[in-house]
Order: sequence, then structure tokens, then C-alpha cells
Amino acid sequence: MAKKTHTIKERAFNYHVKGLTFSEIAKLLDLSPRTVERYSQVDEWKAKANPAALPQRAKELQGRGFSCARIAQMIGVSKSTVFNYLKAYR
Repeated sequence: MAKKTHTIKERAFNYHVKGLTFSEIAKLLDLSPRTVERYSQVDEWKAKANPAALPQRAKELQGRGFSCARIAQMIGVSKSTVFNYLKAYR
């Protein structure tokens, strides 16, 4: 029986669900971060991924020293959304 191969987009989405950033995914798949970002927009990854994990990811990134603006860019939400996520943890 043949093993099913995943497309680049499917592999990228699987990495996204695991919490990797566009840059991290791009390095793993030998793509540009912008290409990965476009995949996420076209395929609506935010809606498909577990939205409950985003606040936790924002808190984790803040703990690693990233700014709200950078966290927003990394997880694909607005700066105000990141601020609200972090405010809820206080």
C-alpha cells in the first residue's frame, strides 16, 4: 500500500497548528516566510487551527521577550488582540 504524501501547504499547516511561526515553517520547508503567510491567508489557517491556543502562545512569546507587535505578526492577529490576550492573563 502506498504511503500518502502531503502537499507543501498541508505540511505548512500542520507545522502552524503545532505553534511554529511563519519564519520557522519557511525554514523547514525551504520557502520564504511571505509564501507561508500567503498560504495561511488563502487557506484561512486561523479559522481552521485551534483558536484557544493563540492566547497561550501569545503569553509564551511574551515570556520569551517578544513585543506585542512582534507577537501579533508571529501568530497572525492584531496588536490589540495580543494586548487583550495578555491582559486576560493578569
